[in-house]
Amino acid sequence: NMRLANVAFAERKYSAALKFYRIEAEKGHPVAMYRLGMIYEQGLIYEQALGLLGASYKEAFRYYRMAAHKELPDAIFKTGEFYEHGKGGVRKSDEYLSYRTMKLALKTEKEESQLKL
Repeated sequence: NMRLANVAFAERKYSAALKFYRIEAEKGHPVAMYRLGMIYEQGLIYEQALGLLGASYKEAFRYYRMAAHKELPDAIFKTGEFYEHGKGGVRKSDEYLSYRTMKLALKTEKEESQLKL
């Protein structure tokens, strides 16, 4: 569950966090997807099954994009950042997509802030 995943993440037990976040991501939890993106982007784990040692921008982008489709503002922003910098096999040349994605992140975040007032 998310609580166990967050505790494992906070305690820097990234392999355990990865396992729990994957379970939650499969259930459609956008924060779990985002955290998986973070783990892969920052290279916090060694995953023998995928042959990953260090950062995997391709996997990070995949999870950020999944969370972005669930309208998580931070994930939308990270997806735009990947477009902007051409990380994870994304074409850097598509500046319009980068701009549009980051603009959507700001709009979504603004709308959420207004809902909290």
